[in-house]
Amino acid sequence: MWVFDQMPERNSVTWSAMMAAYGMHGNFGEMFGLFEQMADEGILPDGMTFTTILTACSHGGCMDEAEALIEGMEVEPDEALWGALLGACKIYGKVEVAERVAEKVYGRTLSAVSL
Repeated sequence: MWVFDQMPERNSVTWSAMMAAYGMHGNFGEMFGLFEQMADEGILPDGMTFTTILTACSHGGCMDEAEALIEGMEVEPDEALWGALLGACKIYGKVEVAERVAEKVYGRTLSAVSL
């Protein structure tokens, strides 16, 4: 973190690298904190940034956070993105999140059997 803090200029690549490191080690609070700090400093998240965070969320079981992040994106999420979240919900048994996502994507609720 010291090297990152000392950088005279940071961009989405350096921010994403730091978030990936925190996410890989299960430090999700720090990862989301960096995401907020990045936005506060006027650096816009790009596809790599969202992929980094969503990957960490899916590996760490943070489905509620991933759902909130997707909903807050300025671009319209596609079915592939929602499908990836549904797949992660299945792995981690996050039925409530999966039901909300299915309602958004498919306009219907899923039964626990279909998960």
